[in-house]
Amino acid sequence: MNPVRRLGAAARAELGPLIEEVSHFGKEPQPRGVGWAHVSGAALLALFVVQIVTGILLALYYAPSVESAHESVRYIEDEVRFGSFIRGLHHWSASAIVVGLALHVTLAVLWGAYKPPRRLLWWVGLLLLGLALGSGYTGYLLPWDQKAYFGTRVGTGIPGTVPVVGPWILGLLRGGEDVGQLTLTRFYAFHAVAIPIGLVLAIFLHLWLIRRLGITAPWTKVGDERAAPRVEPFAPYQMARDSIASLAAVGIVAALALTLGAELGERADPSRGDYVPRPDWYFLGLQHLLRLFPGRLQFMATAVLPTLGALFLLVLPYLDRSAERAIRKRKGVVAAYLLFASTIVALTLLGYRAVKTEEAAMAGRTTGAGETLPALPPHGDDPPPPPDDVERGRRLYGVLKCGSCHPDSGAPKDFAPALGLEGSRARTDWIASYLKDPYRIYYAKEHLRPEARMPDFRLSPDEAVALAAFLSTRTDDSLVPRGRWRAEDPTPERIERGKVLFEDELC
Repeated sequence: MNPVRRLGAAARAELGPLIEEVSHFGKEPQPRGVGWAHVSGAALLALFVVQIVTGILLALYYAPSVESAHESVRYIEDEVRFGSFIRGLHHWSASAIVVGLALHVTLAVLWGAYKPPRRLLWWVGLLLLGLALGSGYTGYLLPWDQKAYFGTRVGTGIPGTVPVVGPWILGLLRGGEDVGQLTLTRFYAFHAVAIPIGLVLAIFLHLWLIRRLGITAPWTKVGDERAAPRVEPFAPYQMARDSIASLAAVGIVAALALTLGAELGERADPSRGDYVPRPDWYFLGLQHLLRLFPGRLQFMATAVLPTLGALFLLVLPYLDRSAERAIRKRKGVVAAYLLFASTIVALTLLGYRAVKTEEAAMAGRTTGAGETLPALPPHGDDPPPPPDDVERGRRLYGVLKCGSCHPDSGAPKDFAPALGLEGSRARTDWIASYLKDPYRIYYAKEHLRPEARMPDFRLSPDEAVALAAFLSTRTDDSLVPRGRWRAEDPTPERIERGKVLFEDELC
């Protein structure tokens, strides 16, 4: 026999079962009601392929280091042929996948597709949503621009405030006290290797379960699916719908990539404090929860409420044990899910509005680089600062988010001292000059030296004085009793004790 013909026969013998399975699937009749509402899965699969292809192309030019990451992305944008378009495809398809998965999960709830025997299929779908969010979370830092750096500081700080395990999570994500080279390396490893492997495995498991269990027959009771009418084969009817939806999804993403592209701001500068940090849009709701639960209530926003939301989705198959799939017979469960989803959407919109408000407030500030500070009150028993300065300083304190690094009271946080120490009026001139031109504070013990310094917020002289005036009114009764502080008589013993405290123990 001809070797080529023999090889072809062997290949047909090997591929025969696969070809037969594909042919059988195409001819398999679908339950009545399957139609355009069932195309989201195919569109998501097409977008995932776009993510893989564009991610590989971007990785050919990307350099995951703080010195060259931003420059390599800039090179992709400006020098690589079609580089800007490819990066735009990668950016917008990531957002489209999150939106598509959220829609997919919502449709599964409306159809009751989480009911037996599809519980595992439901959990794998939730895993895919979590991995997609993780991919966006880790990819946000990679351009190493201002938005990426400060957004990641916020994004890593959110799980870092979880009680007990928060510091461990923060150390795992950042690899140090602040966002730096180790953070970028770890995020790139998760984004380019670990999470894609997890996504591929989860997608294959999801498809295998769908093939084994079949598409959920709309509105059919549990146990009655085999008796549901089958009206038309998958090919060419549903296959055509899936193909059109996939092309439409990729087309929309391509149009966004061509018209809007992917933003790339200035290179990350940790010393800049005039940038309003924000995570990517699908974490704006979680960030807004921190505004609603400030201070000691942060654990509600970072641990309690997100955990309750995730548990609600995970145990939904056990909350709805009825055999019914019709919405009118599952009003309580469907209403609870729609309330849950609406809350997430509302928090996201409120978070977006809050960020825009903060950006407008920051942009409205006047900068006074190079200007000298106005005359300051003398040391000693100077009168309380003017109420107008204190009020303006209070507003600046909120706009600049000083409290995100400095606790209002208690112990320091990541080497940032607490600000609840009344008695600073005698040093308002020093505080104002420091805020105007901050510098790194060096500790006596080298291993305690902080990795980051006070950001330069580019305050005007008047803003520095106002903020210093507000800080001079902060007090923590557990640390400093209320009342005026006066210097004791400078005896040699007190001077020597102060020297030891300054040089060896505190300063």
